Amino acid sequence: MTLPLLKLPYVPLNLITKMMNANEIIKLAMCSYRLELFLRGAKFRIREIHVHLSKESLQFDLIDSKNAWITCFRMRKSQNQIKNVTKLEQFCKRYGKEVDNRLFINSFSMETIFDLYHRVTSLFSSFLVGWVFYADTINNRTFVTYLDRALSENGTWFTFINDSLSSEVLKEIMDKIPVTKRIEIEADTPMDFTHPNLLKYFVMKYKNGLWVTLDHLKSFRNVGFFEIFFSNFDCTDINKFLKYWIDCGETMIDLLAITLKEGTVPNVDILTDGLVTLHEDDGGRYPNIFMKGRNNNTRKEVIGLVLLRGNNLLEFSTWEPDECEGVHELLVLLENKKELEKEMKRIQEEGMNTVEENRRVREIIMELEKVKDELVVKNERGFVFEI
Repeated sequence: MTLPLLKLPYVPLNLITKMMNANEIIKLAMCSYRLELFLRGAKFRIREIHVHLSKESLQFDLIDSKNAWITCFRMRKSQNQIKNVTKLEQFCKRYGKEVDNRLFINSFSMETIFDLYHRVTSLFSSFLVGWVFYADTINNRTFVTYLDRALSENGTWFTFINDSLSSEVLKEIMDKIPVTKRIEIEADTPMDFTHPNLLKYFVMKYKNGLWVTLDHLKSFRNVGFFEIFFSNFDCTDINKFLKYWIDCGETMIDLLAITLKEGTVPNVDILTDGLVTLHEDDGGRYPNIFMKGRNNNTRKEVIGLVLLRGNNLLEFSTWEPDECEGVHELLVLLENKKELEKEMKRIQEEGMNTVEENRRVREIIMELEKVKDELVVKNERGFVFEI
């Protein structure tokens, strides 16, 4: 197969490689150094590269628009172990096996892990590169070395997998990784661990979020995504957060995903207590819940959406008004209605019964009727709300 390909002109060879998948590109590069050089120049396009690092292997998840192609280089202690990678052709006769989308290649030394990384990734053009560290299989000294090298490669996100991570390791991670990156800690963390960057990353995922408090949630500013898989939050806590978000006036977060405290039964009435909301039934167990954040000089008009998923997962996301057809107008009307009703209640409680107050009461009644009529007319999507 190699010799005929090498004899092809550039254009047909380029067209042939464009039809290959990512694993086939790697296998082709292993056939011939000349083909490797050609492929490095052609740069096969994929969407993402996930690099998995452990003490036993270096795995590449090569993700395109349809599939994930996995190539795993496994460390095997032997006399034939490759300790200096200068070209992928060195692995030509080291196939382990190939199962579905997974390709296994044997016998390389972890000492040359980043040489191999550069050889493989130079074949591809990718928008995103993520690093996955299996910290339980790597000693601390090697882990720090790997982390430093990975950071020098301009990774987009970093995931750390372990049963637990010590405060020392967590500090090392957060001292080094810029807050502009995405960070995922799939491990238990000490309850008393603190760090200035702990909640400042643009995208954050923490497996164990039992240490996260309501004040932590309220401190978010300009965060893209925050997710915790275990928490101490119930519906009352989320209601307090939503009230704070509505009145905050600053950009807090784009997407929040929280698994509610174990044993919590989701309750829409508790979640929305005291809030102006629209409910939309999309056939699920719980309605979609919309609300509006107050705008001021520092925050534009914004819509909040609460979704209750399975397994006690609650998601809160924010949207531009024009991304939620018909929602913004109805929420503005409902807020007007609430303000009018508050004014009416205040006048009635004062009980002055003056001519001016009686006139204002009649005006409020007329305005409320007008608002209610508008709510009915503009509710084309069939939202549920209190009239």
